[in-house]
Amino acid sequence: MILEGRVRVVISSEYSGRIILGELGKGEIFGEMALIDNKPRSAGIVAVTPCRLAFVDKDSFNDFLLSRSDLAFRLMACICLSLFRRILALDRVYAELKKAIA
Repeated sequence: MILEGRVRVVISSEYSGRIILGELGKGEIFGEMALIDNKPRSAGIVAVTPCRLAFVDKDSFNDFLLSRSDLAFRLMACICLSLFRRILALDRVYAELKKAIA
């Protein structure tokens, strides 16, 4: 989670170098998929301003979920909402890129 600062979400493209997918700021999360699966990431993060971040390692996250506490369920709801919003935003970016290429 970003406690202070801003980061940029980027991917590399063989056609246009680095593509900016968006920016995230205070209170937003990234890297949550790494807690859920063990797949390679499709995007990278670049700090735009000096940042202070909160980090949760996978073992601690799994232990927390196994506690089945109310807070654990609220955390998962927060992660799901974040992913849903990101999917909608990336869908718009993809549509714009598709128009630009066509």
